[in-house]
Amino acid sequence: MLYTFCYIPSYCWIICTVLSMCFRAQRANSAQAVEFLPKTVTQLYASFISNILANHCQAGSIDKNFLISIGRMAEYGVSNQILSFTKDDLETFNVDTSSHLATSFVIESGQPPHVSYSFLHLTIQEFMAALGHYLDYSPEGLQKALEEAKSTEDGRGEIFLRFISGLSDSSTRSLLKPYVGDLSAPAAKHVISFLQKSIITLQNPDNRKVLNVFACLAESRNKALVSSSIGSNKQFQFSEFYLVPLDCTVLAFILESCRETELLDLGTCFIQTEGLERISAALHTVRDLRLTNNNLRDEDVPCLYSILTHRQCRIQRCSLRNNGLTETSCLPMALAVSENTSLRDLDLSKNKLAGEDFYQLLEVLSAPTCRIECLALQEAKLTPEYTESFLSLTNNPNLVSLNISSNFFGDAGYPHIQKHILTHPSLREIRVGMNDFSEETERNLLQLQRHRSDH
Repeated sequence: MLYTFCYIPSYCWIICTVLSMCFRAQRANSAQAVEFLPKTVTQLYASFISNILANHCQAGSIDKNFLISIGRMAEYGVSNQILSFTKDDLETFNVDTSSHLATSFVIESGQPPHVSYSFLHLTIQEFMAALGHYLDYSPEGLQKALEEAKSTEDGRGEIFLRFISGLSDSSTRSLLKPYVGDLSAPAAKHVISFLQKSIITLQNPDNRKVLNVFACLAESRNKALVSSSIGSNKQFQFSEFYLVPLDCTVLAFILESCRETELLDLGTCFIQTEGLERISAALHTVRDLRLTNNNLRDEDVPCLYSILTHRQCRIQRCSLRNNGLTETSCLPMALAVSENTSLRDLDLSKNKLAGEDFYQLLEVLSAPTCRIECLALQEAKLTPEYTESFLSLTNNPNLVSLNISSNFFGDAGYPHIQKHILTHPSLREIRVGMNDFSEETERNLLQLQRHRSDH
């Protein structure tokens, strides 16, 4: 999360302010520092605002009414896409710019009579808009704000919704308690109810809307809400939808909260290394995991190994089809398959696996104890010399489906493939087409496959 923000100077200032507080606390109490580290964007901003309020507490008590007023003005600006406010706007919302506290939130620019006022950053404006509802809770006002923010098509209400969802978490609100007292618990319950209804009413929407709701749930840190609303055995289909790293962080929280997921399809989502690292902690909870065409590389295989060897791994089907894996990936994948107890279906098609290390993977897949039932090695750059080694797969009593089509076996590899088809005790389906066979060999293979299926 911090890495995503660090390209923007304003975020750097906010992040460094908060982390400096953590480092100072670390010198005093290391355990407290770890607990203090922000876990969500809302906590980051709550810590930043609490630091501002702490500095002003030294000069006297915090004027809660000022925070309510500036929160209302902030929300007015967010909902109407206003970043620059006039003197009349400030008077309308009773914001006194002569207050020392005001200068920590609002900056003045221009020369009289053309003076304007703006928040230090749009995200601070959005956070204060959300905070205002917890300082002065009105059921009608909060419901209206939530509905309006949700209904905006241009995304102007997204960050406001994430902040207001994040403040529903009691540990996040506690960061501000020393300076403003208890924030409204009824407001938190109201927001939680709104989030729950938002999940229930998700009827085949676009993926971005789904992820926006998921982001609010992640900010709330309410795993019980996610679990009760989404439930277990959920299917998440994001195929061909571009996921940024922050989306992967959000999905990780959702998967952890659900605990058990039937299907997660991330095919052609371009998650690459960073996305995989962010979501990896929760992937072991998925039964059917599809990571097809994500530009993963050999250096990502250790991460895949840790997922597949997790002691609570539930993955039964794993598709790594059409990534950038080479023979270097074969050894760690072999170790992962040998240690995993749940995997039944493995698709490594369209990866350049040919090489000496491929034999080690094949050895594991051929073991009598191997649980793999369906194996796909289509278009894996395999040549005739590998066909003899495929005979060892007859030792795997669980293998029922084998796809080795679209390689380069040619007629030279036919005798071993023929023997494999005839002797494998459990194989029900084998795909060997598009392997540079002659027409005669193609006919022979077709007859063999028909003969095998008849028996």
